[in-house]
Amino acid sequence: MRRLKSTIEKNISGKKVLALFILTNLVYVFMLWVTIPKTMVYSNGMKLLDMMPTGYNFNYANELLSTLGDIGRNTYLTSQLPVDMIYPLLQGLQITSKILGLLPF
Repeated sequence: MRRLKSTIEKNISGKKVLALFILTNLVYVFMLWVTIPKTMVYSNGMKLLDMMPTGYNFNYANELLSTLGDIGRNTYLTSQLPVDMIYPLLQGLQITSKILGLLPF
């Protein structure tokens, strides 16, 4: 436990938390301004699954994938999904670092 405590204390600093915050938000802005619009070109006005926080059903997902077509699905797979997998990881690390930075040891 002491080893974990010292590792956390060494690695949690205001500058690192701020850098992680900036990086996380840069990835988010990149998704909003680049990868999502790039994929939406092929969606014929349908919202991407990433943009539906209340969820979606099988029929909607199936219809979206059909509407995207081969090029749109490939764009989604190679542009949006890789970034969309990195973003939650960064968001989790950012929130965890903020919480750990506030905890008294």
